[in-house]
Amino acid sequence: MKAAVRSLKPYRDGLGLIALGIAAYLIIFGNPLNDFRLMTSGVTVQGVATDVNDFEDRDDNGMVNRYFFITYEFTTEAGDKISDVVEVPGKSADKGYQTGQSLEIQYLSGSPDVHRIKSLSSTTLSGWLIKNILFVLLAIAPGCYVIYKSTRGKRNT
Repeated sequence: MKAAVRSLKPYRDGLGLIALGIAAYLIIFGNPLNDFRLMTSGVTVQGVATDVNDFEDRDDNGMVNRYFFITYEFTTEAGDKISDVVEVPGKSADKGYQTGQSLEIQYLSGSPDVHRIKSLSSTTLSGWLIKNILFVLLAIAPGCYVIYKSTRGKRNT
């Protein structure tokens, strides 16, 4: 066991970057398996946007970032009422979201706490694959590069 750990020592920086990239991906995009399960076996119900608010934020460089929050609620087939908030980049007027608007909500019947606004997410397998494969590859690329450079350095010695 100790020999196996020692053999990984030259690659620890790269492996750490890969772990950090995967953690960042999960924090930013959430669990891709939940998204896949929603896409393939999610129940779709009608919900309502109970509040839509636009915000502008000026960063340190003077750039204005626009985003809006949609507060929505829906009722599951079991009769449970669920409410949530989602943040979306851009302006609500540009995207067509308004308070009181009807929304299609997808949720997992076995765990209704896993849900999303259908129009804000990928609904095709190809879209899901492109989003997840592309961003996972981007997340782990720095770590893979460091490991590659480590193996090149090891070969040259």
